[in-house]
Amino acid sequence: MVKKIKAVLDTNILISAAILEKSKSRIILNHGLDEKFIIVINQYIINEFKDVSNRDYIKLKYRLTSTRIERFLNNLVKNAEIPEKEYIIEKFKDKKDDPVLACGLAGEADYIITGDKELLNSKNVMGIKIISGNDFFNILKKQIK
Repeated sequence: MVKKIKAVLDTNILISAAILEKSKSRIILNHGLDEKFIIVINQYIINEFKDVSNRDYIKLKYRLTSTRIERFLNNLVKNAEIPEKEYIIEKFKDKKDDPVLACGLAGEADYIITGDKELLNSKNVMGIKIISGNDFFNILKKQIK
């Protein structure tokens, strides 16, 4: 049996998936929800998603309601792997990136999927490949054929 890919979806990918229904981020998320790969998130990513998605300008611009945000988050949490282990990492200049890497390590992820430039510049950290949503979309396209 082929081992399923495990991937951390960074908050920026999740926000894009929540607000843009036809985006590659949404397609990636849907493949994870359909168990084509294993979504890995932690409490930090959940909390950051709640914070960003509940910002007034985001809710107004993208017509996000509290109900829609809650439904999205519940579906995500129900279908994602949330590692029990927790790591404390101090690797990046932007300290908000450290918990994302910690999630990847704790969840033994193969990839971190992000739009964050500093994370993307790292390319591979501690055995975890850090790639864009576009690159992961292309990997999934080849794998799912």
